[in-house]
Amino acid sequence: MLTKLGIGFSNSTPISDLLDYALLAEQYDLSFWLNEGYHNRSAPVVMAAIASRTKTLELGLGIVSPVLRHPFIIAMEAGAIDEISGGRLILGLGLAAAGAKRHKIDVRTIHPTEVMTESAWIIRRMIAGEAVTSTKSFQTLEEGIKLGFRPPRREIPLYLGAMNPRMLELGGELFDGVLLNYACPLSYAKFAIEHVIRGSRKRKRASPPVAAFLLISVAERQGDAMEASRRYLPHYLSRAYPISLRYANVSEAEASPVIEALKKSDHKRAVSEVTDGLIAKLTISGTPDYCVREILKYSDAGVDQIIAEQILGPSPREAIEMIGKEIAPKVVSRSGKHSRA
Repeated sequence: MLTKLGIGFSNSTPISDLLDYALLAEQYDLSFWLNEGYHNRSAPVVMAAIASRTKTLELGLGIVSPVLRHPFIIAMEAGAIDEISGGRLILGLGLAAAGAKRHKIDVRTIHPTEVMTESAWIIRRMIAGEAVTSTKSFQTLEEGIKLGFRPPRREIPLYLGAMNPRMLELGGELFDGVLLNYACPLSYAKFAIEHVIRGSRKRKRASPPVAAFLLISVAERQGDAMEASRRYLPHYLSRAYPISLRYANVSEAEASPVIEALKKSDHKRAVSEVTDGLIAKLTISGTPDYCVREILKYSDAGVDQIIAEQILGPSPREAIEMIGKEIAPKVVSRSGKHSRA
């Protein structure tokens, strides 16, 4: 069983909708995750608004990128959101390679594991109230820099958004949790967890929780859920990670007609090129009972938290209610405890 079931959105979603969805998530004891797609609404700003409107909602901010947002600034924002929320924040860090590319930054040339290790060190020290001095990648004054206020917690859970083996192992070695990006096929989740465990063994520590973002669409009728996914998948395929497609067994022959239509700005044709096979490989789309069966496969594989990302269903509000009423009670452990050693 999972320790938590959550919903996730991009910061491309209107703020009024995000606030509405967050209040629904709180009602059903779901976690709420907001990722930062560049260059949309500022995810920390939106999350601060959500924090101020909720009382018990677990807040996941992630991922944010220390490549594009300085880790000293991330520490300031995370500490402030944790103060507003009364200590409910989980902070997710990641490279955001696609966003970096827009600024002509190739993340492969900046020693990614070094940057993420140093960023985690900086953020943790600053949240703890300590003065932080220069690292190889991030320079400060000789006397160091510290926060000018005290967040409610001296430690904020820090999760690493990871895809490749070395980064997954770094998550297991140094972070409080690991985030797997959508679409996250089941075979990839199993591969990723193996590497997270391998990383944890380097420090002889318990393997941290693993949360997986999944493309989930739920409706009373499976056909309606699939059609919602069909409309979304061209957007996903245009920026999908090759490793996700490889583990999902998505061939070039399946994906290329969709991509070619998008290149010609023909979204209607791109949607028509999305086959039922692609939907089955890249999403969990169906009735609540179908979603329960598929989600439990991830739990059995060792995933601790599932985050239903982006699609949710033909009606996001109705889908959140179905997730809260009909899915969460059947997939989330009452103890809510992470148990993987």
